Amino acid sequence: MGVTLISPPTEKVTRAGQNVTLACEATNGTYVLRLEWRCVECQVPGKSISSSEVRLVEYTPESTTLLHHEGRMIFQPPNFDLSYRPVRAFDSGQYNCVVNNQRKTLINLLVQAYREIKEEI
Repeated sequence: MGVTLISPPTEKVTRAGQNVTLACEATNGTYVLRLEWRCVECQVPGKSISSSEVRLVEYTPESTTLLHHEGRMIFQPPNFDLSYRPVRAFDSGQYNCVVNNQRKTLINLLVQAYREIKEEI
């Protein structure tokens, strides 16, 4: 039985309204038959925050399917990174890149909401 190595969790903090890219680190030198980006504690349009995993992207060499956030979420092989343009506070969560049915990358994304502060003169 082989040992599966997973990169240690990465913490990524950004502000709502910024662009953010999440890298799937373990794809270098791997022939990718199937890749999924999943998220725990993410909120998808029309649903409440989920404690179970939500699939965001499904990729095979024949097709790519974006399951949520169309228009803001970008996924482009061959690097398999997942980008939000722009990211929103409800995109916070634990992102997993699953390659050939093995978890390879874990990213804890915290998106801080911001308020515009107007200074009175």
